[in-house]
Amino acid sequence: MQGMYELGARRMLVAGLPPVGCLPLQLTMAELRQPSRPQGCIAEQNAAAVSYNAKLQRMLAELQSRSPGARAVYADIYSPLKDMVDHPGKYGFVEASKGCCGTGLLEMGPLCTDMVPTCAKPSEFMFWDSVHPTQATYKAVAEHFIQANILRFDN
Repeated sequence: MQGMYELGARRMLVAGLPPVGCLPLQLTMAELRQPSRPQGCIAEQNAAAVSYNAKLQRMLAELQSRSPGARAVYADIYSPLKDMVDHPGKYGFVEASKGCCGTGLLEMGPLCTDMVPTCAKPSEFMFWDSVHPTQATYKAVAEHFIQANILRFDN
């Protein structure tokens, strides 16, 4: 952020971490390591993301106080994504624990090509692959950002 400030940036929106313990890839890896583990998000990983996000918010406040004219707004992506995982139907999702691409459990990025089968209705899936959200998820997060941050960003 300091480098961007030195290049002239004065208004910055900085996103925190998502609930990483809810990513399909993380759930799959945890299941492989411990098949008898309870279903659902991995609490320890989510706690680490929450801790990181708190430190990031403190760092942004500190950087902003040292940078005249700077406006650094923390964008919380953890809360809306966690709410989507906990209440997928509220957002129109049928599936929130696996991706649309391939098995939805391990594939990601370059492993999701035209050669790999995908779900029929990506808008009903929270995740495109085992890590990345779908367009529908990004849309819901963007709407949350606008509602939660636009006024803070402008002040």
